[in-house]
Amino acid sequence: MSPALFLLSMEFFSRLVKTRTSNSEFNFHPKCEKLKITHLLFADDLMLFSRGDLPSIHILMECHKEFRDVSSLAVNTSKSSIFTAGLQNDELQGILARTGFASGEMPVRYLGIPLAAQRLSVTDYSPLVDQIAKSISKWVAKSLSYAGRLELIRSVIQGVECFWLQIFPLPAVDVEKIHRFCRKFLWNSGRAPVAWEEICHPKEEGGLGIRHIQTWNVALLARVLWNIHCKADTLLITDFGSTEAAIQHMEAWTNNKRLETSKAYEYFRPKRTRRPWQTVIWKAFVPPKYSFVLWLGLRGRLATRDRLSFLHEEEACSFCINRQESAGHARPVTMCAPISGTGLASADVYQPFSAQ
Repeated sequence: MSPALFLLSMEFFSRLVKTRTSNSEFNFHPKCEKLKITHLLFADDLMLFSRGDLPSIHILMECHKEFRDVSSLAVNTSKSSIFTAGLQNDELQGILARTGFASGEMPVRYLGIPLAAQRLSVTDYSPLVDQIAKSISKWVAKSLSYAGRLELIRSVIQGVECFWLQIFPLPAVDVEKIHRFCRKFLWNSGRAPVAWEEICHPKEEGGLGIRHIQTWNVALLARVLWNIHCKADTLLITDFGSTEAAIQHMEAWTNNKRLETSKAYEYFRPKRTRRPWQTVIWKAFVPPKYSFVLWLGLRGRLATRDRLSFLHEEEACSFCINRQESAGHARPVTMCAPISGTGLASADVYQPFSAQ
């Protein structure tokens, strides 16, 4: 069936339910009575709501029967469940017998996302954490440069996160778990030379352009609020009233009445001083793995011999022998500077900085 015909069919079903539930024998679900909600539709999925009594259930099932007789579209009972709360066992059994549906338990997965009758617990987010851990475990065995690992985190991991972050506020515990997985993967399970918080800054500010999860979460949820505000007939507007007070800052983030999450993220994220050297090392013609090493050097985080003195190894440069090997040793750009063609010879540019 084409989408247009399906929508017409569901419009008929919606009007049918609205008419039948106006019967005095029908009782709304306690949480739906104020807004008179009896059903919700998404694609080819249908949710029905009523009080847990047989007269109300009977009316809804009669709507199903009439709709089936008219359209030849029947409910797939093997893929349908009924969720109840506060019912005695004999009442539940009577409802199950009348509907033919199986009894379900919350939370339930829908489109990969858990649906629950109350606020999600930390364990309810385990599918997201497990999915990220599974992806990383597949990549660990591969021989990847730092830049390759960074790109996987940016494109794959943050793509998986985005699906969840635009729906739920992620608990701090799960955010830290994801950070820990990504941190270990990026640095190959070794000691991190640069803190994750520093990495989550734009390249112009000395970071690597990874989005900070909690800040990105807030930006994506702001878009949800904006969409609610723009759709005046939405159920949430009907229930909670005006959203004007909550969107006073959002006008600057919009383009043709569409909220741009990148602008929202820019508003919420912590800012740092811009670094002048970023335009030198992050070039399209420079292989990313070399840019990454230069980035470490400019932060003074390369494992040069002067930083490994505790191992009691020789600290002299392997090329010129007569000078100590350090991050700043490349500045003269003589025989010790394989980066001599990148424009980093200036002492003012190639000076390791400390994060502020």
